[in-house]
Order: sequence, then structure tokens, then C-alpha cells
Amino acid sequence: MFARVVRYQIPEARFGEVVPAFRNAVEGLREVDGHKGGYLLIDRDNAMALTVTLWENQAAMEASEVTASRLRSEAINAVEGAIQTVDRCEVALDFSETAQV
Repeated sequence: MFARVVRYQIPEARFGEVVPAFRNAVEGLREVDGHKGGYLLIDRDNAMALTVTLWENQAAMEASEVTASRLRSEAINAVEGAIQTVDRCEVALDFSETAQV
């Protein structure tokens, strides 16, 4: 499995709008082949957010680049925030509740 991890800076005054702004992006990603789920993580103290999207394999993650880029840009532009980093990683260990380590 592979993951795309994106860090966003959010204006403090717009922080309450982050979750609704990303809902459309989530719906759009659910329709992309190879998408295996993900997370929107928010840090109110530092006015930042992270998205972690999970992909069946590296090919699926790479094939999603254009769609994912458009969706993340639309979401973050809606709150006048900024994309700080986009990282692509292999999931080396899954220690979620449903995983068998």
C-alpha cells in the first residue's frame, strides 16, 4: 500500500471551514481506481491540517496525481489556505485497529 501525505496551512479565521471544504475532495477521491481510504487530520493550535490518502499500489497513486492535485487545490483554495508539502510514501507497517501486525 502507498500513501500521499499533504500538509496545509490554514488561516486561523477560516479554520472552522476546513472539514466542509474537504468533503468534496473526499467524494471525488472515492471514485478513483485504487483508492483505499484516508484521513483529514487537523491541528487547531497550529492552524494546520494534513491529509493522508491510501492507495492500493504505487501505480494507482501515480495515476491519481492529476485528479488528487485538482481536488486538494479546490479544497484549500476554498479556505484561502496553502499547500506546504506533498509527500509520497510506501506504507511500511499498518498498525491500525483492523490490521494484523
